[in-house]
Amino acid sequence: MFRPEITPEVLNQCGGSCLPRLVGIEITRVSAEGLTGRMPVRPDLLAPNGYLHAASVIALADTLAGYGTIANLPDGAKSFTTIELKSNFLGTARDGVIVCVAITNRQRPSSEEPICPHPSSAANTSSAKCSIAPRRRSSKTVRFISATG
Repeated sequence: MFRPEITPEVLNQCGGSCLPRLVGIEITRVSAEGLTGRMPVRPDLLAPNGYLHAASVIALADTLAGYGTIANLPDGAKSFTTIELKSNFLGTARDGVIVCVAITNRQRPSSEEPICPHPSSAANTSSAKCSIAPRRRSSKTVRFISATG
């Protein structure tokens, strides 16, 4: 169920003291269909070879999948956990901005979020799919991520 009170401003504030802020993630659009975010490619996010570090791309993809889930948690769900994160790296970037689109699948009890981070002016850099399961208990959430590249 889409929660219209979850806006880009709410999500940006939510990530203000965590990893999303550390890597510069900004949410620009939230809707029932999904959300869009961006991350600047900065020197401190590059790998030693001078290209964007894969972990930076995964941080963006996982953040948007999680935020998309927050905006669409089913009735009664208190939180969620990432079950799997699969990524394919198709290219890279050295500068500019990476834009990510997460598409919400609300038809299943666990959602699979197709995520496509890419430079704002180029073809896709990578694609990812993240399976997330809503949790109905209000216990601590531990996010287990299995990434393959």
